[in-house]
Amino acid sequence: MGEPSNENRRSLAGRAAWVPGGLELVPDASARVIRKRLSASTAKAIRSCAARWALDTLLPRAERPFGAAELGTATHQLFEDLYARPAGERSQEAALALLADLDARHGATLTAPDDPIELDAWRQEVWRRATGLWSLEDPDAVEVLHREIKLVTEVAGVPYVGYVDRLDRLGDGRAAVVDYKAGLGKIREPSRRYGDDYGDQIRLYAAAVTSARPELAGDDPLRISGRLLYVAHRHERVVNIDAKALDSTLSVFASSWDRQAELAETRLFPTNPTALCGWCPAVEVCPAAAAKQLGPRDPAAHGGAELEIPGPGASIRPGAPTSGEVPPTREERSVTQTLKCEGKAWEEVTPDSADLNPNSYAATAVFGLSAMAVEILHGAGQPVTGQTVRALARTFASLIAEVSAELGYRPGYNSGLHTRLRGALHTCLATIPAPFGEDLDAWQAWRASSRRRMLAIAKTAFGLWETGVDDFDADETLAVLATPRLAAVAGQDEPAGTNRRRARG
Repeated sequence: MGEPSNENRRSLAGRAAWVPGGLELVPDASARVIRKRLSASTAKAIRSCAARWALDTLLPRAERPFGAAELGTATHQLFEDLYARPAGERSQEAALALLADLDARHGATLTAPDDPIELDAWRQEVWRRATGLWSLEDPDAVEVLHREIKLVTEVAGVPYVGYVDRLDRLGDGRAAVVDYKAGLGKIREPSRRYGDDYGDQIRLYAAAVTSARPELAGDDPLRISGRLLYVAHRHERVVNIDAKALDSTLSVFASSWDRQAELAETRLFPTNPTALCGWCPAVEVCPAAAAKQLGPRDPAAHGGAELEIPGPGASIRPGAPTSGEVPPTREERSVTQTLKCEGKAWEEVTPDSADLNPNSYAATAVFGLSAMAVEILHGAGQPVTGQTVRALARTFASLIAEVSAELGYRPGYNSGLHTRLRGALHTCLATIPAPFGEDLDAWQAWRASSRRRMLAIAKTAFGLWETGVDDFDADETLAVLATPRLAAVAGQDEPAGTNRRRARG
């Protein structure tokens, strides 16, 4: 086989080098990075860390079905399909029906797992992000002018491109720009220190719509309203579009275009170390990140040595090999090396890196789920392979996360509730055996039954605490247990083996 193309390889040898102040690119690499039109996200990237923007553009993107960006894309696609339906046909049931074959209908643009069990977990993750929409609006009451509208125009004299998730018609005749945010991370609010990136995005949409599609929204951006729907958080933000805010946004956008012209001329893309460095693919070899002692916070940020970006001192950082030595990959680190840097139990990552702290509650959770998967597979006589263990462990993890959310708690491996729900899951597995050897419908039914039982266990536990130790009628409670044929009471599950005993009797 021949050498991989520049577009499909991670090595930037011969195309990029660390120099004082940033990342220098050869002319052809720089030309690939520079845009003929700016979007709101590109303008933000230029102002944030131009070096990372260049790297993200040049490097191939790994397919991660459960990555935040990929799940967000799937959620957006689900909403686009939902609002393609006429008013009156946009219920949650309709959305679930669309989700059932979302991956099949949009296989060319979505990244979904091939494994049936992982695919079910993927759909659950998409739904976890999407279901909050109905808390924010009644989709059947929305008058949609356009979905996923592409805008190619000029804004503030700058060539612009952008995609608006939705453009609505309001009761007073005005238009509203609507943008979905499907992430589970912290909600971004306007800040004097960090600016208002999402607000700027909405204001640029308003300006672009009035420029490119005045027949839809009129010719005055100040008459357009803007909404940010944080669907996973069930939170809405109305964006201020007044003359002062719009002028400020357009001024910053124009300055980003001028900044890009400077980058194109010098081919030097400056570094700007921030807390976001932990998600950069070059954080392990970036001199600026090393000076701030910043390390990876995401699996995709590991493997910086593979980029082969030369530069004096680029690989030197506290505790790292000296120049000329290749740092070990994450897989090559021994268990002993990892355990040398344990933190406190409540610290999810080790104090001096972004690695999982083996002493943390989160480590107990993920090790427990993985071991539970092996135990269940072995006990059922199923193949114990890396693929089957991962699939079952992820299924367990998604069940616990979903029940946590239904109880009103933020899902997380480091939470105390995760420990309690793992116990409830053990009980479910003992009373509702996993349907190994059966089809996807059986697995989906098992998952739904297990979720209900875990939720019932949790609600019973919380109810006991609220009632107190002895604040109940003992005779009344005993009367329930004394009821003949308890298993046949409406709404309750029949104990395992009841039918067999009755048939024999």
